[in-house]
Amino acid sequence: MVIAAIAFFVIGVYSLAKPVAFLGYLKIPTSPVLEWALQMMGIIMIALSIHQATTSRNAADPAFRRAALLSVLVEFGLSALTYLGPGEFTRLRWTFIGASALVGLLYLITLPIKSIGYQEENPVSSH
Repeated sequence: MVIAAIAFFVIGVYSLAKPVAFLGYLKIPTSPVLEWALQMMGIIMIALSIHQATTSRNAADPAFRRAALLSVLVEFGLSALTYLGPGEFTRLRWTFIGASALVGLLYLITLPIKSIGYQEENPVSSH
């Protein structure tokens, strides 16, 4: 989750600060409405990144699992929407598609590993 949190934070800040440049890299025609929407998305991504970073370090296993399952859906959703969205297929677009899919896959792989580690650290008493 920390890797995704860092990526979401950077993308969120960039979307908020430079929406026209961000759209330009994706070869999507810009408009005031689209710039505003990208800035709104940037704020949401910053908030999500802080939530992900906090959850990954401080949440108990059940909360972590729920957050990780949601993150799997978010990452694969971002990958699919970036692929299906308007505009040309640039290197940056392919990078977003691949990075989102990779992070979603990492969540799927690490989810059971984190759960097993938590269960070993906190065994259920047999009383």
